[in-house]
Amino acid sequence: MDKIDALKNQKEYEKTFAEIGKGYFDADKITLSERDDLTKTQIIALQGELFEFAEATNLLPWKPSVSSIDHIHEELVDIYHFFLNLCLLWNITSEDELRNKYLAKNKENYRRGWRHMKPTKGFKFDNNA
Repeated sequence: MDKIDALKNQKEYEKTFAEIGKGYFDADKITLSERDDLTKTQIIALQGELFEFAEATNLLPWKPSVSSIDHIHEELVDIYHFFLNLCLLWNITSEDELRNKYLAKNKENYRRGWRHMKPTKGFKFDNNA
C-alpha cells in the first residue's frame, strides 16, 4: 500500500481553491495577519467537527446508540483535515517534520507519565487534577 503524504495532499487541495477565499489558502502566499485569521476559522471548524464526532460516539448517555463505525471514521477524517490545515498554516509541511515533533512530544509525555507512576520527593500527584 502506498504511503499517503497527507500534508502534501492537503497543501495542494487548499492551494487549488485558494482564489475562492472562504477559508481556503495558499500557505506559501499568506501574511502573518492572514495566518492569524485563518487559524481562527480553522479552529472553529475543528471544534464543529469535534462536536460532530462527540455526537457520533453518543457522548450523552441518555441518547440511544445509533452511530456507525463508518460515520465515526468520517468525523475523525474531518478532524484530521482541519488539523492538517493548522499544521500548514504554521509551517509544518512534511510528514517527517510532524513525525519528529510528535515523537519528541511523545517522549516528554512518557517522562511525565512515569513521574506520575513513581512520584519523586517534592512531586505530588493530585488524583483530582
